[in-house]
Amino acid sequence: MKSVIVTAPGATAIVEVPTPSAGPADVLVRMRACGICGSDGFYIARGGIPPREGATPLGHEPAGEVVEVGDRVEGVKPGDHVVINSAEEDVIARLEELHGPGKTAMGKPRAGTDIYLDAAGVPAVIDTALAAAKQNATIGIVAVHKKPVPIDFQAILDAEVNIVTAMGYPDEIFQVTEEIAANRDKFALIISDRFPFSEVEAALKTASTPGAADKVVVTF
Repeated sequence: MKSVIVTAPGATAIVEVPTPSAGPADVLVRMRACGICGSDGFYIARGGIPPREGATPLGHEPAGEVVEVGDRVEGVKPGDHVVINSAEEDVIARLEELHGPGKTAMGKPRAGTDIYLDAAGVPAVIDTALAAAKQNATIGIVAVHKKPVPIDFQAILDAEVNIVTAMGYPDEIFQVTEEIAANRDKFALIISDRFPFSEVEAALKTASTPGAADKVVVTF
């Protein structure tokens, strides 16, 4: 089967690798689609993840079809569909339209939004969130930032903003899977670009270009 591998800083390759088989406690899944995460661009830029620098496989946001299950696996069978774990718009005005008005601890007008989520790894997201944040708003950062980001601490102080981070989410994905499946059309709006696997290198380039796309998905 084919796999996309980070071979060096800034370089990827599509290589043939052995198709695995399911062990007694394993599930073998045929890929049907895979999102490109912001961290993939980071891994490409640095040449992979230790200790597999130069040989790091990409693709940790997959969805597919079960083709084989081990003898000790319960609750999953072959055929099951599974998941494995804009610039011109006035963003603040749009947030006020959606969530109403708010204000900072100092009384400055802000959007009424409670939670902001940075999943892009772009400094402009942090700047926009801080400019819009009302008192006690929360900014959650799950994106990988390739460079240090200057932070306006006065804006944090004025709004008494809460900043939380998360490097991984090993359990939470299963808590939201049912919601995603039940509201597929709503969540599909997040996807801005779809590429076939034959164009995976173009997909990676698009996903790594700031402002070029929202969410890129590769289909198989």
